[in-house]
Amino acid sequence: MTRGNQREQARLKNLKKKEKENKGKSNHNGMSVNQKKESDAAIMRAKQEAALAKKQAEAAAGLKPSLLTHFGYVVGIGVYHTGIEIGMREYCFAGHDYENATGVFVIQPKFTPNDLIFKRSIHMGYTKLSQEEIDKVIKEISNEYIGPSYSLLTRNCNHFSEDLCKRLTGRSIPGWINRAAKLGTIFPCVIPTIWVDPPETTIGNSVTLSKVEEKDTL
Repeated sequence: MTRGNQREQARLKNLKKKEKENKGKSNHNGMSVNQKKESDAAIMRAKQEAALAKKQAEAAAGLKPSLLTHFGYVVGIGVYHTGIEIGMREYCFAGHDYENATGVFVIQPKFTPNDLIFKRSIHMGYTKLSQEEIDKVIKEISNEYIGPSYSLLTRNCNHFSEDLCKRLTGRSIPGWINRAAKLGTIFPCVIPTIWVDPPETTIGNSVTLSKVEEKDTL
């Protein structure tokens, strides 16, 4: 056997030895090399799926009601946020996850929450109720409209405005304001699920009703 052949055999032997060692070799997590490769592949797939889900969520988030309001206003199916202005206060309704806590809150009149754009103010008439009676109505309706009961299609801010306006003046708000929700109950499949989640009441310049009552008693 020549020296060249001996060297080649020794090289092949070393390669086989290293290959055998690598197969049984474990990393610091106790996984073999093959297991680690499988784990890395699984992590990569999970990351790709998460990235895809994020893109889908961002695409859905891009369909925010405020972006469609201008077009919807023209065709009569805009998505709107409303409140009822009484004196120097505007009463609104939104959702949250706190059980048995009201979703009614107070903001400065014509203040636009989040990324909404103020559209218009509609005079709904006058009430014959006294201030004491008005306060009683607001307290009653606040106990009824708790945060977790919010639903974009069946119990949103416009439903609240309609209810409060009727109790104070006997009049209904214009039908076009909540038309999109009414259509959504008929064709729920066309409403992005991201819209259905109740909006949080963490709105700047807003206060809870309990804070308003506390100020009034001082």
